[in-house]
Amino acid sequence: MIDIQSINPLDLPSMELERCSKLPPVTCVYFAIDSTGSVQYVGQTVNLNRRWIQHHRYGLLSKMKSVRIAYLVTDADSLLSIETKLIQWFRPPLNKSGVERDLKSIDSAFFSGINSNSEQLTGRSATCSQCKSSNLKRNGTQNSKQRYSCLECGCSFVLDPVMPKGRPLIGSEPLTPAEKQKRYRAKMKAKTQS
Repeated sequence: MIDIQSINPLDLPSMELERCSKLPPVTCVYFAIDSTGSVQYVGQTVNLNRRWIQHHRYGLLSKMKSVRIAYLVTDADSLLSIETKLIQWFRPPLNKSGVERDLKSIDSAFFSGINSNSEQLTGRSATCSQCKSSNLKRNGTQNSKQRYSCLECGCSFVLDPVMPKGRPLIGSEPLTPAEKQKRYRAKMKAKTQS
């Protein structure tokens, strides 16, 4: 396993941002480093060259002076773990705007963090719809809903939020079935009288 604290991005192979089309097509974790040697962004990819052809941070990084893209070649299975640990270690400013993952801990708690977030959003734990595994990774969005990919069986799915029926009452507790029935009867009685 790689010792994250011993990685110095300035010692890694690198290339100027302007020449990013010449980056090699390697599987790696990459760093955007400014002219002062500060890590501005950390990311991971299975093809570094293809990733930087249309990178979402290119415009912002190109406004900085002398940005270099350094990279640490690794196997695809370790990408997410290494990237997350490096973000946690370097705390790059451009990873702070929604790109940064839950960094409380990566090892086994990383996926339970996704599950606790999805429980708040959906009212249930995120589990695979086919094999019921909770070993998931986020896989983009579909119709403004989070997609997940199962690391066990490989299927991809969307969790539909559990929405309560009826309009929520603002500032009050949900109605009990007896209260609902009482309101319904009062409503029906008012309709028959008019």
